[in-house]
Amino acid sequence: MRTLSLSALNIVLPPPHAASRYEELWVEAFRHQQPVRLRGDVGGLVRNVVRSRAKEAIFGDLLKFVNIAESRWLDLTTKERVKQDEVDERVSIPDSFRPNLHSVFYIFFPKVHRLVFATRVDQNNTLSPLMAQALVSKYLNCPQNLAKYGEVKVTIEPDRETLERIFKLKRLKQIELEIRPPNALGDVERELMEFLEQQNASVYRQELVSDDPAGLQLSEHTQLAAKVAQSNGYVAAKGENENGRVEELSTRSHPYQNKVTYESNVHLAQDVFEEAANSVIHDVTRPISKRK
Repeated sequence: MRTLSLSALNIVLPPPHAASRYEELWVEAFRHQQPVRLRGDVGGLVRNVVRSRAKEAIFGDLLKFVNIAESRWLDLTTKERVKQDEVDERVSIPDSFRPNLHSVFYIFFPKVHRLVFATRVDQNNTLSPLMAQALVSKYLNCPQNLAKYGEVKVTIEPDRETLERIFKLKRLKQIELEIRPPNALGDVERELMEFLEQQNASVYRQELVSDDPAGLQLSEHTQLAAKVAQSNGYVAAKGENENGRVEELSTRSHPYQNKVTYESNVHLAQDVFEEAANSVIHDVTRPISKRK
């Protein structure tokens, strides 16, 4: 048995929000792509842009690797660092080669502007949500795309449990949320977009603090705004749990994760991933509705 892990990113363009623009954005970024730095000597690339038959999704792989030119070399015999000129003299590796390759699947859904990717295919192919966010953000915000589309915001989809834990804190002392205009997937999102557009605002921020022994009593409006913020910004809170212990919670700290177990001698990892990705999309794009 093997386990495949999936996470998701929310990709938001400046308006207008149309699926065709998101598809064009992704394809044009691929056309202009250059390797990007993710962290230290770790680099990244997007490999393949394959449209589904129904043209509702784009398939490919996210890659990470080590940039040799930026690496320092060690001589195990002397335990000393090797000088670069000696490395250049003795080590012959083509300039285009990169070691320690990790490759994971991705599917981009332009209509709902979400990208689902594997954080773990096996022990040799992994990519953390933070690195995926850095890779996709730099990939999409290449100079050519910035000039044509404006800055693209890429947010890691958080798990849905963190916000529920915030709401259930016995004494909620403080809550902070930020929303950047989302695509209008539901009534609440549409109202927030209209609210911001009417005032020429690009970001919505709200912070509530209470010294009352009972803590904050969040209105329905604030709770709905927080649900939008978890995918289109962030929610952070501080309060006391049932045991009187202070907890600090943030949607930024808890990425969404979906784990699928399968038999590798029966199913292909990519087939399992594609099926699971549809389940992830259904989960993270559920429209937010007001209580009736």
